[in-house]
Amino acid sequence: VTIADTIYDVDGSPESLVILNEIIERFEETEKRTLSKFEFAVWNAHKTERSLSKIAEIFGKDEKSVRNALGRARTKLADAVRNS
Repeated sequence: VTIADTIYDVDGSPESLVILNEIIERFEETEKRTLSKFEFAVWNAHKTERSLSKIAEIFGKDEKSVRNALGRARTKLADAVRNS
């Protein structure tokens, strides 16, 4: 059973919600453990639906640096999820 199977199979029961919360907590731990400080900051800003230009402005970086950090974060997290 994959994480995606579990997430999509949530039926609203207390047991399912507990499992989903555990999955979310584990993923958040994986984010912190796997990403560099900058990648983590960019990833979190991206999750709040900020644009690349806004994220670049916030961190005083150019958009290419932000785009690269986001790409690295996606790759690292995908690998971490696949290997868990």
